[in-house]
Amino acid sequence: MARVAIRGPSGGEPPNRRAPSSLSNASKSSGDSPAPGKPVISVSPLNFTHPRVVNLAPHCDGVLDLCHIVARANRVVTVDTSVCHIAAAFGVPTVALFTTIAPGLRVKYYPSVAGILLDGAERTGYLGAHMEKDGLPPEPVFALWEGFDVLPALSRLDSLLVARR
Repeated sequence: MARVAIRGPSGGEPPNRRAPSSLSNASKSSGDSPAPGKPVISVSPLNFTHPRVVNLAPHCDGVLDLCHIVARANRVVTVDTSVCHIAAAFGVPTVALFTTIAPGLRVKYYPSVAGILLDGAERTGYLGAHMEKDGLPPEPVFALWEGFDVLPALSRLDSLLVARR
């Protein structure tokens, strides 16, 4: 089986670092997947099944398991979580999605990672804010995911893969 893509964690993280359902849905479709026609590996609990999606969440019991899985991926699409940093450490081509932090602050020194700030993030007033510390409600960040289109992220991932060759 090809080790193609990993979707980042979706629970237990602050709201601004949770994987959107649109990314899950893209994993199911054949045309919008991080690797059309190839298996997609998830390390997040999923609320669906699909013949191309391999759910490794039940087997990922800690950071060592997560490192083992990420290190063997061919490419990664994730939100701003430890998955991004682990993938960078192993040089795995990665697209990381950001909502409240400027991508350059997280991926500046990661040549194998492209950061994407979601459309509209600047308008929320949350850019640079710490939602938990500042007591900010998560709804404006959730709204960013409603209009999220995975295709530009996948194009950036393709660019990373071409540059790597």
